[in-house]
Amino acid sequence: MEPRGYGFLLLLLHILKVVIALEEKNIISKLGDNAILSCIYNKKNLQLKNLRVYWQIADDSYQEKCLVVHALISGQDDNRSQCIHFKNRTQLFQDRLENGDFSLLLLNVSQSDEHTYKCVVQEKTELPRVIHQAEVVLSLAASYSQPILSGPIRNSTGEEVTFNCRSGNGYPKPNVYWINKVNNSRLSPSKTEIILHSDGTFSVFSTLKVKATSNMQIECSIENEMLQENLSANYTQQKKTSGSGTESDKQLEKKGRGAQAAGIVGIVFVIGVLTGLICWLWRRRSSNLVSYRDWLSSVHAETYALVSTDVQLREDQGGLNCQLDTTCHAFVGETVVLPCTTAPPEELNLSKSMLYWQIGTKELVHFFKNGQDSLEDQDEKFRGRTSLFLDLMKYGNLSLKISNVQLRDNAEYSCIYRQTERQQTEKSTVKLHVSEMLATTGITLEKITKDQLLNSPEGSGSPIQ
Repeated sequence: MEPRGYGFLLLLLHILKVVIALEEKNIISKLGDNAILSCIYNKKNLQLKNLRVYWQIADDSYQEKCLVVHALISGQDDNRSQCIHFKNRTQLFQDRLENGDFSLLLLNVSQSDEHTYKCVVQEKTELPRVIHQAEVVLSLAASYSQPILSGPIRNSTGEEVTFNCRSGNGYPKPNVYWINKVNNSRLSPSKTEIILHSDGTFSVFSTLKVKATSNMQIECSIENEMLQENLSANYTQQKKTSGSGTESDKQLEKKGRGAQAAGIVGIVFVIGVLTGLICWLWRRRSSNLVSYRDWLSSVHAETYALVSTDVQLREDQGGLNCQLDTTCHAFVGETVVLPCTTAPPEELNLSKSMLYWQIGTKELVHFFKNGQDSLEDQDEKFRGRTSLFLDLMKYGNLSLKISNVQLRDNAEYSCIYRQTERQQTEKSTVKLHVSEMLATTGITLEKITKDQLLNSPEGSGSPIQ
């Protein structure tokens, strides 16, 4: 009975060793990381001069293209026959070789490295014989970006709302789930689009349409099965509470209306003061004419609080933003953003796109082609003063930023976008109006000469022509 028990124990240990080996044969690596392909021969103090180690691709369909991934002959790397795809990207662990560890380090892995690899160890005798071999399956993955959930967007009747969810830079293709968090039920999207990029990664766009309720709780979840990652974004709309909460809302609304009324009264008061001040200055000009500069300073001191507020409201991250198909206004020396977006907004393939910003048909303001700026033929007066929002272009934002605006920039600009693979062209125009800025207050006024003040009819109160 004892020998049988001992034999059963050896069999069990052998099975466990096989299971462990099988587990080591499948590895997952992220794109751009380094991967270690395991190959361990359980024998110590090996004579490397008598060994040959070959790493090959086991896929039959690929062997004609690539025969040797890495080779070790008599203890020295011998990569004369190495596939060019693996040049300078493979290495063995020299300090582990004598202990039977022939694992391969593969650097900067990409989708083209996704194969089954074979490790073959030969002993050089009169007839070379294989003493060990192993296969390793390399699978690749990349984490998706944190999902961005937008919405709800109500339809014309208000009975249905639309949510949009997007994520990108992941691999392989993801699973997309919409969940009603009120009861944790799964919802069916109306549309899901997965886009493959030139770098091999994927982006996903999904749309959900549901009936509008007063207590919507929606979750968009992006799952990467390979990495066992699940990223989500949530939207929650809570019901308004009744009772004391309603009274509080009413009080806040009354306070808001009161503050709004006070603001309007204040503006009317300031306008009245300005009107009286201007009339007073005109009446004094015949007896004690103030200088042109002093008169401007007096007017600017009272008007700056109103006009500078309007200027400040138009500033946006160092530039002036304008609405599409309208006229943009800017002062000399400022930065302005001329808007241009695709309709409808979508993720663009910039590597197969062309974007022209131009004035008329002969003056090139900015040119973008195949994923990068191409400014060799740019008009000289725009050199070093134009730029695009590269991080937003792939989402359809083709706006142009012009810095240090000049009077000669006053023109009508055309934004022309072409997608070569679809043979489609989109065009829009934006007018830019540039004004001079007086240094004293930063507001624009018509220039008034001292002679005009002296020659105007005394006491007429009419504006200067």
